[in-house]
Amino acid sequence: MFKWIGSFWNSLIYPEYCTDEIEDPEANISWVLKKVLKGKFPDFVVCISVDDYDNMTPDKRKEIISKVKKHVQRSFPKDQCKLLGFAHSNSIYFCGNISESPTLKSYSSGQNEIYQKLHLLQDFLRRKLDIVISIGLAFLSEYSIEGWRFASQRAVVAQRYKLKRGRGCISVYPRDMLLPELEDYSDLDNLIIELYNSVYMMDVYRIEKSTEAILRKLFEERYIPLGKLKPTIQIFIGTVVSASIRTGLKFSEILPDIQSYLTEIDTTYDYARLKELLRNVVSSITIGICKTKKSNSCGIVEKAKQFISSHLSENISLKVIAQELNVNPSYLSRRFKEQEGINITDYIHFERIKEAQRLLLDENYKISTIAFTLGYGSIQNFTRVFKKLQGCSPKEYRKSKLVNFK
Repeated sequence: MFKWIGSFWNSLIYPEYCTDEIEDPEANISWVLKKVLKGKFPDFVVCISVDDYDNMTPDKRKEIISKVKKHVQRSFPKDQCKLLGFAHSNSIYFCGNISESPTLKSYSSGQNEIYQKLHLLQDFLRRKLDIVISIGLAFLSEYSIEGWRFASQRAVVAQRYKLKRGRGCISVYPRDMLLPELEDYSDLDNLIIELYNSVYMMDVYRIEKSTEAILRKLFEERYIPLGKLKPTIQIFIGTVVSASIRTGLKFSEILPDIQSYLTEIDTTYDYARLKELLRNVVSSITIGICKTKKSNSCGIVEKAKQFISSHLSENISLKVIAQELNVNPSYLSRRFKEQEGINITDYIHFERIKEAQRLLLDENYKISTIAFTLGYGSIQNFTRVFKKLQGCSPKEYRKSKLVNFK
């Protein structure tokens, strides 16, 4: 059939987003209406998506598309199968007319006939050829180019409803769905803030939870036209990238992947693939954050231990150390406990008492001097901690060690 049909559907459905360079005048919508459809607008538009298309090899894709198109032609007479073509990655389109005169009663019967034929087609492909397809069906409410475009776009919306109902379904617009267009974006404000904060805090559970909330809002609860959806997705990706850089992830390391994702988003028309791409971006960056987090946590703990060792005589605490290392105190405390098995305060005491044990072997050092040198404000406090960790007082420890030494 006509080689330009895929480009024709692109230009009809996504006129503001179509990037195809078409010089062939036959691709002009008005020309198609006049010469191909003989001036008669179709009554319906069908959009068929091949599920799992992205997981197929190029040769397998061609084979599946060819089989689906062949069985569409077998299932529908010529007047109900016009402009059959493959467009924007994984969708097959065609349009046609209902056989009976469009009186209220017969037209409804004709609509049901189209639905039943699609159901039989879908069932046959699944049972006999193991091909799973999702179908969107929409009927023209106005016989004009804009009415045709609107019905074509709503056939895409209906097909996209598989995101909510599951793959392998047939959806009729608007019978099977009530998806208001998203005009007010204010309900996305809190979601984008939550996503940023969860990435910045390196909280994987919160990242996953906020991502799923965003995906539901963008792809299931509302209908967002492609021209508005793509920039919105890009903004969310930019938010994730910005927050991830603040966690320590290097922009140079994630740039190639991000560029690849953005390029595919810009050239993808399939809503299911766009949803998957957004989830993959967040997942990819989250993995990077986890790696950085693991690497940084080890480095931070070692730096904390070095700082403690060099400042045993000073008034050091978790807050002081965190401030010195420019990290969140609770994050440092959690990382330290995970790696060392004890909290920072106990570790400081252990290190001070270890140093005290060494100094107690020198009789020239008074116990009070050792206590104040190691940052204890009083002999009583020093003695209490020493006895708790060693099971004896500093005086008893010195006596036992010196006796043994002599």
